[in-house]
Amino acid sequence: MAADPAVVGLGDELTVTGTGFPPSSEVTVTYVDANGVTVATQLTITSETGELTDALVVPAGTALGELVVTATAGATSATTSVEVVDTDDGDVEGGDTGGGGDDAGDTDGGAADGADADSGGVDGADVTGDADGGDTDPDRG
Repeated sequence: MAADPAVVGLGDELTVTGTGFPPSSEVTVTYVDANGVTVATQLTITSETGELTDALVVPAGTALGELVVTATAGATSATTSVEVVDTDDGDVEGGDTGGGGDDAGDTDGGAADGADADSGGVDGADVTGDADGGDTDPDRG
């Protein structure tokens, strides 16, 4: 079994996948927090090939630390775990706050998602009039 992501915040979605279960069978998936409290028990049905997928939004009040996930179908059982961490704004602590990703508000204009601030790149308007035929100074040619 595997869980994604490996580190999850309160209120974030956790997805658990597994293989090797009986085909088309009912599986009980139990989530137990670091204090030993069962925070959720869900039922899911495996695929025709014995694969399972279960999703859980980690509930408020879940103890921080290891969250153990166990899936059981008859005599078949598997376990995995994730780390539950505190969040301030719904994002896992230590997440990217610099905005440097392709879609995350690049402020220098040099990445693929930003406007070209120096007007020399292919994604911005050329205001110098030197390469795009917009020369406004007739004696420069």
